[in-house]
Amino acid sequence: MKSKLLLVGVLLLLTAIFWLSTSYWCMDCGVNPFQLAGPQVKAIEFVRSSLDARGKLNITDAVLFQNQKSLNAPDIAFQTGMLTKSQVCVLVGDFAGGQAFEETAAGEVVTYVGKADYVAKLAVLCDSGVALRERLQKYNRGADWISGCGCTKSADPCCVVAVVRNI
Repeated sequence: MKSKLLLVGVLLLLTAIFWLSTSYWCMDCGVNPFQLAGPQVKAIEFVRSSLDARGKLNITDAVLFQNQKSLNAPDIAFQTGMLTKSQVCVLVGDFAGGQAFEETAAGEVVTYVGKADYVAKLAVLCDSGVALRERLQKYNRGADWISGCGCTKSADPCCVVAVVRNI
């Protein structure tokens, strides 16, 4: 009897581990959160590649935001090795006016403050600062996306990283 109960317990445990590792809480979004990159890592990767494809809006794969994790523009600039901190701007993007993301410094830091982990994507656009407004209109994004960015008035490169919905 004890061996049967032990066997059932082990099977239930293995089933739970399998379920958690394959579907977690995000069964309907089609991604495995255990395999997702953090938003900061993905932002650095996409800013680097977007500098070679200026004017093109690039959308990342899904990224996992966890409570109090942030996008940090000065760190993204430093990690690329090609930009100064004033040439990168991070924004709440699709989540403007919501409560899940906070801009703690205009264009410099976006922090996820939601309680549960959240899957989203990042939109990355690099171009000359003065061309960004026109480029955003081309991609049906409003100028309000870059209202807090200081680099939009310069002819130097400016990269925008915005949080977008995982659609």
